[in-house]
Parts: sequence; structure tokens; C-alpha cells
Amino acid sequence: MSQSVVDYTECPICTERMTNPTFLPCFHTFCRYCVEELCDRLMPCPLCRKHFNAANGGELPTNVYVEELVRVSEVVENLEQNLSFAERRESCLFEQQQYTLEQLEGTEKRLAMANRELETCLEANTEATEQLKNAERQLEIAERLSDIRHQLLLEVKQTQRETEKQLNDALAERARFHKQFGRSKKEIESTYPVARNILMMLLAVVAIILWIGWSWSISIANHEVSSRTVNITIIYIMLAQVSMRGENGRIRPLLP
Repeated sequence: MSQSVVDYTECPICTERMTNPTFLPCFHTFCRYCVEELCDRLMPCPLCRKHFNAANGGELPTNVYVEELVRVSEVVENLEQNLSFAERRESCLFEQQQYTLEQLEGTEKRLAMANRELETCLEANTEATEQLKNAERQLEIAERLSDIRHQLLLEVKQTQRETEKQLNDALAERARFHKQFGRSKKEIESTYPVARNILMMLLAVVAIILWIGWSWSISIANHEVSSRTVNITIIYIMLAQVSMRGENGRIRPLLP
């Protein structure tokens, strides 16, 4: 409210807003209560110092203009208070709006960050799912390899047992062969001289028979029986000596 309106509506005596403003004969306006006080004390107008005569201010008129002005000033003051309250309210609401906008911006930023984190989490989840699938495939392959390895170990052990059995059989067969070979060698070594003597005797007998046949044929042709007999006897003795010689060159009996 402007200062001029305050000056018109303020009582110069009590310096408060006029209540029931009253004219003095000098056209100055005061509150009815202040005018009555002046009348009781028989005091002049406080502004122009003119005396007036009125019984308790009852004959003095009311300043309708000032009264209306007071009413309007009260309305204006109320409006100003309401306006001030509205301005404060508006300021408070504006601050709340700014705070809400800041909170909203922060929420939007956090939402965007949460969306990025969600995307990152989804990507990580997808990657983890792929890694899990790969791990499951690798585990399945490892299990298959383990089964194959176990089967191969069983086959290797079976083959090793069969090989060891075959090797033992071969060693046993080799031992039997060596034993049989030694026995055969001993038999051959023991029977070799007898076979040799028999062979020599057969050769000697064949040679004697051949020689006798040849000698008889010649003796018959030349009629020389005595000389043929001598020759046969000499050849028989020589062959007998050859057949009776052993490995060391010594003469041994014809029969064992």
C-alpha cells in the first residue's frame, strides 16, 4: 500500500488506522475515540490548534471518504498480505518445483545409469549364459573323453594281459624248444658215432661186394683164382681198418 493512503488512513493522535473517522470543524479527521478524548479534555485540534465545541464528539460528522478509504485500505492490505503469502507460496512452490525438477533430473540420471547397468547386466548375463553353455559342452566332452579314456585303459589292460599271456606262452614255448633242442642235440651227439660206424660198415660191405664181383669177373676171365683171393683178402683188411678208425684216428671194434 502507498504512503499517501497510509497518511490518510492513519490517525495523527494514536498513529493507528482510523476507526470510525470523524471530522472536526477545521476539517481534520481523527478517530472517534481520539476526538472524544479531546472533547473531554477541552483540547484544541492537534494539527491546527483551533478550538471546537462538541459534546463528546457526538455532533461531529463522520468522514465517509476516509472511512471508505480505510475500508479499501484494509481490503488492499488484506490483498497485499494475500499477495505476499501467494508470492511466498509461489516462491516456495517454485523452490519445490526446482527441487522436484532437480530430483527428477537426478532420478532421470539414475534411471539412465540404471538402464546402462541393466544393459551391462544383461550383456554379462548373456555372456555368462554362453560361458555356462560352453562349460557344459566342455564338461560333456570331458565326460565323453573320460569314458573313452576309461574304455581305452580297459582295452590297453586287456591287450597287456593278452600280450603278457602270449609272451609267457612264447617264453614257455621257447624254454620247451631249448629243452627239446638240448635233448635232441644230446641224442644226435650220442647217436652220431653209431650212425657213422654203421654208414662206414655199409660202405665197406658195398665196396667189398663190388670188389669181389669185379675180382671174380677178372679171375674167371684170366683163370687166376689164387691171386684174386689174395687181393680180396687185402682189400677186406684195408676196409676193415678204415671202418674201425674213430674220430681220434685210433682203431676200434667194428661193432659197438
